Amino acid sequence: MSSPPPEHIWLFIESVPSDPEALYLEIPLNRIRANCSKPAKYLLFIAYAITALDGTITLAPQNQLIADDNQLEDQAIYIFNPGNEQTKKLPRTEWGGSQSKRDNQGYTQAIHTISFARGDQWLLQIIAERSGFEGDEGVNGMESIDDVRNGLCGDIEFHIAFDRNELGVIKTQSYSRHGRHSICSDAYFSCTHFLSP
Repeated sequence: MSSPPPEHIWLFIESVPSDPEALYLEIPLNRIRANCSKPAKYLLFIAYAITALDGTITLAPQNQLIADDNQLEDQAIYIFNPGNEQTKKLPRTEWGGSQSKRDNQGYTQAIHTISFARGDQWLLQIIAERSGFEGDEGVNGMESIDDVRNGLCGDIEFHIAFDRNELGVIKTQSYSRHGRHSICSDAYFSCTHFLSP
């Protein structure tokens, strides 16, 4: 297979470069740069406009996942990979209902642990980079940012601070403190407040 001309990229929409009848777009890089500050995200927008499907963008031939804010390489070949069509997207209000039932507390609001704005691609990349970590505990079969395991209920102010990246939930070592043995002994999760330097 040949390659795109200088200062252009190819975006394969519904097939792969090895397919002789592949549908792809040849896009000048200057057009992409003129229209957006996040070129890889722009490719997702184009693919969504054509297919009406969410998905991810990978760089051929390694099939390397491309983050939304990555710059595009000259004469590169990119492939749109439609998301899992079996994953049901829920409106944010409906999604929060499952956490509210699970973590029923007064005056709370459901929030995503991995931000909803980051999308499924971000979540799947995090899971892939930690493959095998602690036996993939808690992430087997997790394919959507809206999975109930990617959420918790918190005070409304907590939600705002979380969105601003002022708070984070981290896994800490499991030390028994204060003789409270009712807490799960193999893991603790801490809410950590991040301060600006």
